Amino acid sequence: MLYRDLDIPALLIDKERLEKNLADMQSYANNNKVKLRPHTKTHKMPEIAQMQLKAGACGMVHHETGAPLADNITQQTLDALHNVELVLDAAGLRKENVIMCHVYIPKVEYWDEVNAAYAKFFGAHKPARVVVPSRELHGGALVEIEAMAEMSNLK
Repeated sequence: MLYRDLDIPALLIDKERLEKNLADMQSYANNNKVKLRPHTKTHKMPEIAQMQLKAGACGMVHHETGAPLADNITQQTLDALHNVELVLDAAGLRKENVIMCHVYIPKVEYWDEVNAAYAKFFGAHKPARVVVPSRELHGGALVEIEAMAEMSNLK
């Protein structure tokens, strides 16, 4: 099949580049003793999550120790934001490049603590934010954070 024979809109993925990016990210995580986990909310594709697992990603664990997640919302928020910072660093970006975050919490009562940790992390930089109260999060997590950052030049 030729690309011009595809129905549009269509999503075309350079598989070699995707596999290299996944391998590079996993290598960076391994070198920094960080545990990655597949995150289908980011790319909406179970196939890519499976590729992440094959590359070495694991489930829900603390980013530095590999231990189970903290049992309080403040520490889990700080841990999630630290993971965001590691991903940004791997891409040659800083938290000031973040333009928007989606914050998922299972209980709206957690908002004040999440907001305080979020404000501490970003400081004077205030990216747009969407808070999504949801039911249970994967693996019993109390917070999940998805960050979008602006890049001036793509690799």
